[in-house]
Amino acid sequence: MMRYYSKPKERISSLFTLQPLFYRLLFLTLLSVQMFAIGAWAGEPALNVTRAATVNGIVISEQDFKRELERIQRQKGISAEKSDEATQANVKREALENLISREILYQESVKQHITIDASVIEREVDQAKAKFATPEQFTENLRRINMTETTVREQVMRGLVMRKLIESSVGKNDAASDEELKKYYEQHRDVFTSSFDEAREKVRGLLLQEKNLTLLQRYVKGLRDAATVVILLSGE
Repeated sequence: MMRYYSKPKERISSLFTLQPLFYRLLFLTLLSVQMFAIGAWAGEPALNVTRAATVNGIVISEQDFKRELERIQRQKGISAEKSDEATQANVKREALENLISREILYQESVKQHITIDASVIEREVDQAKAKFATPEQFTENLRRINMTETTVREQVMRGLVMRKLIESSVGKNDAASDEELKKYYEQHRDVFTSSFDEAREKVRGLLLQEKNLTLLQRYVKGLRDAATVVILLSGE
């Protein structure tokens, strides 16, 4: 069954609500460097490819979707064979929304003519390689997830321009009054085992994360509302 969404109004929750840290969200676009399994390879219309969705006419392939789905399953320790139907449905929805949101962010970065110097991209790739004991391990890891150094560099570039877009367009909220801190502390007493004074910095950190998360959610939702998204996967 196909379901079409033109300028959808639903909340983009699956990308964000499951991520507790603002900077984890900010650097979600760089997971290709850290994990080599982002699967957001949707830079141009594709021919003879089974499509999971399109964003303003740009294809997100079913292969991209499966790769992202497997990444989330590994990250959360979810077994496709052992998990129930509802869990699998939620994970699939999250995977597809991740890809759609990243594609929307990337398209906006292109629209704003954001670019990254090649030396910066190479530095990120070199840092990724350094995480492996040998070059052979790096190459084997890429082979296992059906990627090449060329696609890694493309993913790194996409992630960096999206990060730059978020930093310039969303910004960061560093302000939290004592009243806000105390209110947050009282609302989350189950999280804090110490007194307010002792937990102040932790409270501040968590509150600011939520504030910045809200800013990012609103920004991406605005872009999503203005986009034409067509979901083609059966059951989605």
